[in-house]
Amino acid sequence: MKTSTYSRFSQWGKYKGSGVILKGRIMDTYPGEIKVFSYSNSKVSFLVVSQIFDDDKKLDQPGLKVIENSFQLK
Repeated sequence: MKTSTYSRFSQWGKYKGSGVILKGRIMDTYPGEIKVFSYSNSKVSFLVVSQIFDDDKKLDQPGLKVIENSFQLK
């Protein structure tokens, strides 16, 4: 993604951390976004990376939201 816009966010599901959404053309061809989020505390950490094409958002975004809302560290 050579040219993109980005926005920051600090919440993914029930976790507060640091994230960014890059929006632009994936592989310089397909409009879409890449979302990166990281979380850590004194015992655990995780990193989430998701990629979605604009044409697929309507079908795929609800499933990604289910993962986000149900994710639990064990």
